[in-house]
Amino acid sequence: MICHWRWITACVAGVCLGGIAVAQESGGAAASGSGGGAAGSAAEGSTPSGAGKSGAGKGGAKAGSKGQSNDPGSPESPEGTPETLPPGSTTPEGKPAPKTGGIVDPFIPTTPKPAPGESANGPGASSSFGTPTAPGEPTGTQPGEATGDGPTGPSSAFGPGDSTASQTAPPSFTLPGFFGGPATTYTGGQGRLARPRFRFKVTTSQGYDDNVLQTPDDPFRFPNNQILIDPGTPDTVTFEPVTTTTFEQAFTPDGELVFQRPVTTTTFRRVITPGRPPVFVPAPEPQERIGSLVSRVGVRFDTQQVTRRSLFTLDMNGSFDRYWNRTGQDGQDDYSGSISLAYLYNLTPRLQASFTSNVAYISQPDLTRINTPDRLGAGDIVNALARLNVQYRVTPRLTTTLSAGQNAILYLDQGSGSTAANNGDIYETTFSAEAKYLWKPRYTLIAEFRHVLINYPDSPSLNATSEVLLVGAEIRLSSRLSGTVRLGQAIRIFEDTGETSSAPYGEASINYRIGQTSSIQWNSRFGFEEPPSAGSETISFRSSVNYFKAFTPRLSLSSGITGLSRNTSFRGGDDQKVLTIDANIALEYHFTRQLTLNATFSFTKVISNVDNLDYDRSRVFIGAEYEF
Repeated sequence: MICHWRWITACVAGVCLGGIAVAQESGGAAASGSGGGAAGSAAEGSTPSGAGKSGAGKGGAKAGSKGQSNDPGSPESPEGTPETLPPGSTTPEGKPAPKTGGIVDPFIPTTPKPAPGESANGPGASSSFGTPTAPGEPTGTQPGEATGDGPTGPSSAFGPGDSTASQTAPPSFTLPGFFGGPATTYTGGQGRLARPRFRFKVTTSQGYDDNVLQTPDDPFRFPNNQILIDPGTPDTVTFEPVTTTTFEQAFTPDGELVFQRPVTTTTFRRVITPGRPPVFVPAPEPQERIGSLVSRVGVRFDTQQVTRRSLFTLDMNGSFDRYWNRTGQDGQDDYSGSISLAYLYNLTPRLQASFTSNVAYISQPDLTRINTPDRLGAGDIVNALARLNVQYRVTPRLTTTLSAGQNAILYLDQGSGSTAANNGDIYETTFSAEAKYLWKPRYTLIAEFRHVLINYPDSPSLNATSEVLLVGAEIRLSSRLSGTVRLGQAIRIFEDTGETSSAPYGEASINYRIGQTSSIQWNSRFGFEEPPSAGSETISFRSSVNYFKAFTPRLSLSSGITGLSRNTSFRGGDDQKVLTIDANIALEYHFTRQLTLNATFSFTKVISNVDNLDYDRSRVFIGAEYEF
């Protein structure tokens, strides 16, 4: 009996020591890369390959850097690939971490790098319209992801349940994006969750805008440079009666006058009344192309908190622009800002609830925000997004998500003459049910249904409901290349008339990590958008390509090009087609740990089949950012 108990004790001790060794080994592995931010209202989602994206916003946007993952557990990684540890950290044996081939920020030697695909501007940003990584898609060897031969995919976001790895590895969370937007993945101790709990930044930049009023290339001119203000009246002809009286004399046979008899005769006389000539005034000269210096100052604040079961993030930013040579209705000053909030809580190992919101104050056109005007004239706009999600892992292969979302566009100056603003504010309430099934290790099938309520308080004739049915897949071809596609049909029913219209609907994205220090991402969306007036219908195609490259630990580049094609059909009229292209490039140089210098250039071109709408616009900014 004594030997028997000794044998049992020895076995238990051996298993415990082995488990401790495995836990130390798995806890020592970390993703390496370089983190950064993106300015403006652009936002980034997660990428399965571990390479995030950085976008440049309007004017003085700063370039961001991408997280890179070194996944020794993926099929594409060569055997024997060393684990990558954050600079300045130690191995489980207490030795200094070895250097890797990736670029490391020399000013932050002890800060772990961003999680694969983490957005620098916070979760749920509304400016992307593709659908990259969805909740639970395999993103390499992440905490909570199955590492054996069993299936991984849509259920892996909740972790492997009661496995030992889930108790020792940092927590990992995936926040679903807004409808049509990418999901965002966070890992404890990496990327954003390795930052200080509170961070505050001050930014300033000086730039030049060569077409502040978006003046058309060929502005409309009045004939003969005159404006008719009074068409005048033609000459009028009338006939006036003229009455004459004469006397007829009566005589006797012998010629003696007896009496005189009056005789009355009426005739008409033609009278011409001269009309008024038309009145013209000199026509004003067409709006000249005006350039102006632009001074910009801004502030940013972010905070985050993570536990084993919950995640909270908050981002706030605001900016003030002074156009020194701009007059008129818009004045010299522009204000913009946004607030993004995200909260996630794991109720059980299978049940997860999350809430994301993004509210932005827009003073300049932003092509990345759906339904917002693509040119000036609508005044300042408030664009608000919010979404509540409940995810449940039914089986290791099947995950379901129920969502309720709200999208609102508020025009602060509806009398500015914009057709879109004349329709008034827009409220869209969306209810969604989604199912994901892990068909094969690299393929996850998707089915989704959306019910959308569209309300115009100031234009009830536009109130409608939309039904959207989508099917698609998430595909992970390698540790570097992945993509997502959703295709289906959207049917819109107008409440007042009962009329229906339908159009194809699609969302797609591709993420490719070119190398250790570069990545590229493509997002696109096709479907209904809000029409400019009652009796019209608008179909839009939005597509964007973003590229990032880190040349040195201090110097990085980010660039992007966004295209928006809008086709508006009018009853009894010709279609209006407008193509808008917006390209930007940004350079960022880390001068010190706190001080960053940046330079950006953006170019906008509009091409339309309607006269006097085409224009181009260029903006350049040089600025600096200081972090406290």
